[in-house]
Amino acid sequence: MDPVQSTLPQQPEQQVPVQPEGKKFNIWLLVVIVFGILLLGLGGYFIMNQSKLQKPVVQITSTPKPVSPTQAPDPTANWKTYTSIYGYEIQYPLGWKVNTTRWVEKGQLEDIQLSLGENEEARIVFRDYSKPAQEGGPPIYTHELILNKPKENTSAVSIDEWIKKELGNEFDLSDLTETKVAGIRSVKRNWSNVETVYIPYKNRIYSLSYTGGNNVSLPFDQILSTFKFTDQTQDLDTSTWKTYTHPQIGFSFNYPNNWDTSLIDNIPGGTSPDQLLIGLPPFPVTKEAPVKLFIHSNPENLSIEDLKKRLTGNSGIGPGLDSSGEKVNMTGESAYYKKEDYCVSVCQSYTWAHNKFVYKLINYPNDVLNQSEIFNKIFSTFKFTE
Repeated sequence: MDPVQSTLPQQPEQQVPVQPEGKKFNIWLLVVIVFGILLLGLGGYFIMNQSKLQKPVVQITSTPKPVSPTQAPDPTANWKTYTSIYGYEIQYPLGWKVNTTRWVEKGQLEDIQLSLGENEEARIVFRDYSKPAQEGGPPIYTHELILNKPKENTSAVSIDEWIKKELGNEFDLSDLTETKVAGIRSVKRNWSNVETVYIPYKNRIYSLSYTGGNNVSLPFDQILSTFKFTDQTQDLDTSTWKTYTHPQIGFSFNYPNNWDTSLIDNIPGGTSPDQLLIGLPPFPVTKEAPVKLFIHSNPENLSIEDLKKRLTGNSGIGPGLDSSGEKVNMTGESAYYKKEDYCVSVCQSYTWAHNKFVYKLINYPNDVLNQSEIFNKIFSTFKFTE
């Protein structure tokens, strides 16, 4: 039998449409552009973040410090200090010895007793015992510094006038040269290997003498460079001063805290004035207290000007009201100041009147440090309390 052949209808084959070549190129170009935009965006974002994180680099330029010249060592740095009872300090080299009373020196044959001169405060010496001794005497002085007691200059004349008056007959004034000690104009004399310097300060003349044996070099200028008055660089400190108040008369004043007062009451029973002693205790019997206040009765209550006109001769108040007195003010009162009053010895004084009393404050020279300054400060603090 003949195979049966199906007669199913054949469908036509579907044909895939073929895209043109131009359209393929456009699609790939679009992909590349989009990718490039994304890449550029990411790169920009990365660069911006990096610029924020980075800090600016600061360039530090070091400036070389100037090299200071080397300072020469101070030859007096390790020296000792001598403090005088007359209110100054001076330094001297190590190995030197201070003598203030009597002392013993080795002589050629035996020890010798030596002592200060009448006008000397101290001797600071250095002796080289390897040098030959003077025959029968102490060894030759290698160095010797003599600190003389100061002399009074109550008239407050210049150093030149004082030397002409006090020493003009002792030596040739042409030997003198001008110098400065502690910033003060002073005078130096150089004669026969001995140098002496005269220093004026607060109504006194201070002097130091220096000599060297065996023609050694004299370090006198180095020693003088260390000289200074102990009150020269500081004001008088009154913050700790005490206050005195009179028990009956209404006045008060301040005075140093290590001083004391002693009242000698004479007015009630006689004509003698009250005396108020002011100074360092105990008050010496044979020496005046540094400061005294005399209180005289003034029953007519005369002013200081009227008293000055009326008083003649020995008034008991003293010459503090004569025509040479300088008129000054004192807490609203008139007072007379005398730089050179006469009170057994030369002294300073203030005199004033108030409420039936006359007051006279006197400063007696008494070798007290800063005494004149203390005296003037006591006067400046005086006030009436009634």
